[in-house]
Amino acid sequence: MLRPRYPTLKCLALSPPGCLMSPELATSSASFVTSVVLGKDIIARASLLSFQALRDQVLSLIGRSKVNKTHIMRQALSWRHPDELLHATEDDAGHTVFTTQLLNYRTMLQRIQAKEPIHEMWLPGRIVHLKRLVRSRGHGFCLCCRPGGGVCCTERTHYDYVWAHQTDFLQIYVARTMLDDHFPDKVHAVLQDMHQD
Repeated sequence: MLRPRYPTLKCLALSPPGCLMSPELATSSASFVTSVVLGKDIIARASLLSFQALRDQVLSLIGRSKVNKTHIMRQALSWRHPDELLHATEDDAGHTVFTTQLLNYRTMLQRIQAKEPIHEMWLPGRIVHLKRLVRSRGHGFCLCCRPGGGVCCTERTHYDYVWAHQTDFLQIYVARTMLDDHFPDKVHAVLQDMHQD
């Protein structure tokens, strides 16, 4: 909207939603929009298609479960090998009432989506992805707090930036930081830390 009046205008989009622009518009905005996305930010990956894919993955996991769902929730805090809780494929799970209902549900969704296709939506412009660096330490851990930020961690997390493409953000990753990575104070703190390093 401001582009005709201010042709040299540049826009920096911090943690924009993933369902903001059509692929054509996102590509054409690359000359004047730069999006910054931190880690596994769920909002930057949010779109109708990505939430449908997440729903389908969760339903598939439920169908492949060897044990009841309460048992899985109790085990969430302790580490168990996935083979102990899940069948390798849905076919290995056998035919249950749930798998039959899931098959009927998927068939119904395919009919609906054939009539009313869902359009893919992307993040705007060029994308700078602030990715968490994994560094192992040979000794203990340190406790650090960001002054005034109230963000504490057991070990300092380092980030690096990479240029990314919109298609890198079409899937939601379930991670402990997927919500925190969207918060403005965390994005600000990471950018400040990267500037000082």
